[in-house]
Amino acid sequence: MRKRIIGQGPGEVAAAEPGWLDLERLAEVEITSEDVDHPIESALILRMGSGWRAAQPGEQTIRLRFDER
Repeated sequence: MRKRIIGQGPGEVAAAEPGWLDLERLAEVEITSEDVDHPIESALILRMGSGWRAAQPGEQTIRLRFDER
């Protein structure tokens, strides 16, 4: 098993890095809650705004379901 401990703050990601998956085309996202002004796309797609926020307090689930290929 591979493991990497990462910092809790947002990291910088180069938009042109090779090897990134096209989530818009390859996956469906399921979430338990979403603030209308901070949709999940803001967290998963580069250049998409201010990040995701839940509409309800408490523990949240974000699930990515990839299409079979």
